[in-house]
Parts: sequence; C-alpha cells; structure tokens
Amino acid sequence: MLLPAAPWTRDYFADALGLDRRHFEILPVVTLADNIIPPTLCERPRFASIFAFDSWKRKGFEVLVQAIASASSEFGEITLDVYGRGGPAALLDMRALIRGAGMEDRIKLMLPLDHADVQRVVNGYAGFVLPSRPETYGMVYAEALLAGVPILWSQNQGVDGFFDAADVGYRCNPQSVEDVANGLRHLISNQAQLKQRIGELQAQGAFEVLRREAIGAHYSKLLAAAMRDIDQAASAA
Repeated sequence: MLLPAAPWTRDYFADALGLDRRHFEILPVVTLADNIIPPTLCERPRFASIFAFDSWKRKGFEVLVQAIASASSEFGEITLDVYGRGGPAALLDMRALIRGAGMEDRIKLMLPLDHADVQRVVNGYAGFVLPSRPETYGMVYAEALLAGVPILWSQNQGVDGFFDAADVGYRCNPQSVEDVANGLRHLISNQAQLKQRIGELQAQGAFEVLRREAIGAHYSKLLAAAMRDIDQAASAA
C-alpha cells in the first residue's frame, strides 16, 4: 500500500512506474490549524502568502512579485503581505526583487505568524497565493481553504487534484508570470463567488478529508486492514 499526500502524487508515480492505482491511498499531511472558519469578503484586493524566506526561489516569489506588478495596472489597490522568516541573504534578495519591480508600496515582508494565528489572519484576505515549484503538499493551502480563503496553487504540485479550481481558486503554471497574474485577476474578480462556494463546501463536509480527525481515522483503517492481511498470511502459512 502506497500513501501519497495528494492526488497528483498518486497519478505521477502510478504513470511513471506503471503501478496499479488500487495500491494507492491518499493520506494528506496533518496540520494542527484545521479549524473551519466561514469566509469573509475582503473589500480590497489583498493577498497573503506564507513560507520560509530562505526558500523564496522554490516558493515562486520572483514570479509572484512580477505578477503583482502586472496586475497592478488593472487593480490599483492590489497588495501582497508575505509572512515568514529567513536569514539576511534571503531578506536582501527578496527586498531587491520588490524594489526592482517598483512594488515597495504593494508588497510587504511581514513578521512570521504563530501557527495558532495563521487561519485567523488569512481569513481577512481576498486570497492566499503560493505558486511553488516544487511543492509536495503544502499544509498552508489546506489551512487557507479551511479558513474560508480561495487559493492560487501550482498545477501538479501541492494540493492539486483535491478540488476543482472553479470551486476553490486558480490552478496556475508556476513558471508563467502571465498565468500567475491571470490567477490574481481571477481571485479578485471572483472573490465573492469563490468564497460562497468554499462556504458551501465547508458546510457539506467536503474539506473534512484535510482535517486531523479524518486523516487519523483513515490511517487507522489502513493499519487495521494491513494487520488483517498479515494475520491471514500467517494463518495460511
């Protein structure tokens, strides 16, 4: 039994290695920040991102800066708050990118959030954006959805495959500034509809698969099934 964290991982390894999909069970990564928080509308096009600053290249920060600059010509109030911590070299590099794009008034590097505060803070934004490459799972995507916030994520990365983009946000090409900018525009123009749909999915229990209790129960079920198989094999021997 193979336990990938997301559907795209299952599909990738099944295709690459010629494995039978019946041997896969999706088992998301557990996060302690798994409260269900109803969506709230944000009056301005404010976005949030959260990552370790030392990983800014892998998290697609340069593309995100350029995408904000591109979308700013259409949405004059667009802003991005990036929460995290990192070493001096990372901070200098990130500030240089912001300055080079002329986005000092729109993109702010914020202090790191306590894990207990992530969902409450993110709930106040129009969307959560993180065009990572690569990203195995990305717990913060799940935390944002559970907090009622549309997300921008990378195709074949992170939580890709769990939900339709039409329901929860925008599935982007993380290598394309134009596509990430289109994703920002989509989240701004469709914030009300996306948050309404996320609220409906929350009420329907569609996000329970991302929560600790459901993940633990599924894992326990898989362990019990494996033990039965072992006992049966031992009895047959």
